[in-house]
Amino acid sequence: MTYLSSLISLALLAGLVFFLYERFRVDLLRQDLIVLRDELFDAATRGEISFKSEPYRATRDMFNGMIRCAHDISVTDFLLTSLVVPHDVGLKARDDFEWRLASASVEEKKLLDAYLNAANRRVGKYLLYSPLFVATVFVPVTLIVLTLLGIDLARVLVRVMSGSFRALDAAAFSEGRSTGGSLAHRFG
Repeated sequence: MTYLSSLISLALLAGLVFFLYERFRVDLLRQDLIVLRDELFDAATRGEISFKSEPYRATRDMFNGMIRCAHDISVTDFLLTSLVVPHDVGLKARDDFEWRLASASVEEKKLLDAYLNAANRRVGKYLLYSPLFVATVFVPVTLIVLTLLGIDLARVLVRVMSGSFRALDAAAFSEGRSTGGSLAHRFG
């Protein structure tokens, strides 16, 4: 029965992390990008850039595309595209985008670069906090770095969870004094 309840708990946790949390992350990314796009609109309303300018429209189109396709952005796709796909594959679209931005004045370029960099930081944060990245890269690297720094993780765990370890000690003591049974029914 314990194994079954553990499997059910793990399945629910996996569902929470890889499905519900993933949907939340996509919605959060979209919301962040919508806020940035709205701030760019507000800048155009204030006259910092013209609504009719090609650089403004290209940047707005870029935001709309990111918002529309946010659910398709993933760590694996990003890494595979960066490492495996030849760099000239997206060249036409990139050149078209850069060409449209090229007509911006110095002030407009500065403004648009700030919004483009903010959008890229939001996407970078989205990628870094993906469950896959955290589980396969961040946690192992963090554990290795802490070990290399000489931090005894077991000592930290015992200090933080001392009450649970005391309960385990008491259950083990009780088990050691008896002739049968298991720790599972006495622990807790």
